[in-house]
Amino acid sequence: MEKISLYKHSSEDLNIEISTFLDENENLIVQGYDRGEEVKKFLDDYDNEYSLSVPSDSLNLFKKSLGRGLNNSKFLRVLQKRFSGFDSFSRIKQYLDNRKIPYTSQSF
Repeated sequence: MEKISLYKHSSEDLNIEISTFLDENENLIVQGYDRGEEVKKFLDDYDNEYSLSVPSDSLNLFKKSLGRGLNNSKFLRVLQKRFSGFDSFSRIKQYLDNRKIPYTSQSF
């Protein structure tokens, strides 16, 4: 399982990490967390974790929308290049929504 970093930030009062990978069933997983005192100011909790999953049967729609002939490794690299940044999770969700590509998401 190749895990690709989309964003990482670390400071005294805020840590953010967002990454993506394909699981053993070839579902695309995008997951992240925000932790620290800055998070507590907004959420009244020290951390916020979130994830989304594009099921394997919808993954080809996502791949085709980004380019032809993408194998899994190349697909992850395209995601990294196109969506890296502090708002990568939100941008991927918006991209999927705009193209009506099925996914599930959760935050906890």
